[in-house]
Amino acid sequence: LFQTSTAETEALKAALPQSAHWNWDLPEGPTLRSLARNSYWRSHALLRTRALRAARETDVSALPRRVWISRRAQGPRDRSLSAAPAIIQGLISRGFGADCFEDLSPLEQVALLHRAEMVISYHGAGFTNMLYAGRRTHVIELGTLQSGIRRWSDFMSMAHVSGCRYTLGICDSDQGMEDHRPDVSGGLH
Repeated sequence: LFQTSTAETEALKAALPQSAHWNWDLPEGPTLRSLARNSYWRSHALLRTRALRAARETDVSALPRRVWISRRAQGPRDRSLSAAPAIIQGLISRGFGADCFEDLSPLEQVALLHRAEMVISYHGAGFTNMLYAGRRTHVIELGTLQSGIRRWSDFMSMAHVSGCRYTLGICDSDQGMEDHRPDVSGGLH
């Protein structure tokens, strides 16, 4: 966008005037964040098309249409959620299933997301798979105050590519909030 000629961007400039969030002259900071939240890479759209074509024959009929995506709790990158068992139990009682992307092949992951009605999980790299969600799929990401302030738009471009409905819910922190506000710039909470 910032490498095109002025003549090519005149119509865009009329529709998107400069503001605190958008400065045509400075492709940095708020401008780049705004662009990233409201656009996507063409290569992601091409990847989606190719992956959906490859996964067309993948049978995921045994997998749930409403699913909680869990993570394997293991090793130094264990980011288990202490409330996950209660969340999963509550969702199962409402007709959800629970799966781990680690247990599915890449094509099964693509097919699962594409045919799902609703997918819920907590913030993490697995939301990149939202790229393959169906247009009627509702994807819900559960985050903390930290992910809400610092990371809330990480997967927004994937939602734009897929055209799915995407909701980010901010849940309680794993620290008491009564007399302490967690340092959201520090490590993962």
